[in-house]
Amino acid sequence: MDESATLLPDSVAWTFGGNHKPLESRPLGNGLIHRTVLARYETASGPLLLVHQRINTDVFREPASLMENLERITRHLREATPATSHLRFLQLRPTLRGELLYRDEAGRLWRCFVYLEETRSLDAVGRIDQAREAAHAFGSFAAALADLPTPPLHETIPRFHDMRGRIEALDSAIASDPLRRVAAATRELADLRNLLDRQQAVFGSADWANLPRRIAHHDCKLNNVLFDASATHAVCVVDLDTVMPGTLLSDFGELVRSAAVRRTEQSRDPEHVDLDLDAYAAIAAGYMAGAGELLSRIEKRAMHLAPPLLALMNAVRFMTDHLQGDSYFRIDTPGQNLERAHKQALLARRLLDRLQEAREIVASAETGSLR
Repeated sequence: MDESATLLPDSVAWTFGGNHKPLESRPLGNGLIHRTVLARYETASGPLLLVHQRINTDVFREPASLMENLERITRHLREATPATSHLRFLQLRPTLRGELLYRDEAGRLWRCFVYLEETRSLDAVGRIDQAREAAHAFGSFAAALADLPTPPLHETIPRFHDMRGRIEALDSAIASDPLRRVAAATRELADLRNLLDRQQAVFGSADWANLPRRIAHHDCKLNNVLFDASATHAVCVVDLDTVMPGTLLSDFGELVRSAAVRRTEQSRDPEHVDLDLDAYAAIAAGYMAGAGELLSRIEKRAMHLAPPLLALMNAVRFMTDHLQGDSYFRIDTPGQNLERAHKQALLARRLLDRLQEAREIVASAETGSLR
């Protein structure tokens, strides 16, 4: 294991911990981008739990802009939410000098959050009401940020959910083939091309140019919303690094992709990847209720197209990263990003197979006829 995933440099601990040395620290979460450590400090006023995060500057190349976004977003959410609300928000912890970023002796950038106690994340839906709760939280999050004052948020990853850009990057990786991995991925690449052709034939252009530009989360996976200790109520949306201008359908599609799917992770059989229609219906109803009047008619009519597009986009991203040397998504075993690409392609196929059912579910959610 990479020791940087488990160890916290003393200078980082002291500068964010207020001249206190942590009593213990451990890795937190299973994110693929940043390295995250939870540390417990003992202070004069009692225990203090802090989340220290080493920023992946290969992915987020403008960390100052990233942190400016984060400060504006968290401040706006706190100010826009009634004091009586059960919702909680990320709280940045500055250094002793009042700065949001700290560069350690090795030149690595760190930031810090106050740990949200008595919360938990879910990697899979255990009850249908949890799917609805998560979707409602993300819809409410979008509605709360709709009136964020100007200027626009920085684009932290250019063309992040731009399918055309993702395909161009894949084509470039295939052409350059820096690690000579293309030959061993011939079958997966052929399946991916067939799916891209099918997707294009089913609903045309993937850039959704006519959809309203709004502030979107862009990473609405189930485990990016924290629940209360009983896993009953969603209380906080987290992982805000990709919150920036985009389309809200990216968020709906990503949540369906991550929370409304039944699969056996060890299997390569398409029959072991399928859509959970009950969870899909709960997500559609929850997201629309949370977003309220924010969603336009054109957005509602296109919602059912988002999940297969996001699954396919993720397959393209995993494949590109595999061919380029696994520099974006961290891997634990060789070929893991190729396997991830394969699984997302299977999921995209199943979502395309059930597109008509998805359309009917979204229409029912819009009219309030879901039970």
